[in-house]
Amino acid sequence: MNTSKIRIKYKTKHTLKSMKLYPGETYEDVTERIIENFSDLSDKTKAEI
Repeated sequence: MNTSKIRIKYKTKHTLKSMKLYPGETYEDVTERIIENFSDLSDKTKAEI
């Protein structure tokens, strides 16, 4: 897997950390779950967000 560094605000990191399902879960896993969940939303719901 290729990796890269990104810069995020402390608040964003804190939010991602709070979304972990278990302590060892990676931020990559959390981010992928967010993307998958967003992809599952209907177009109407996405427009409302």
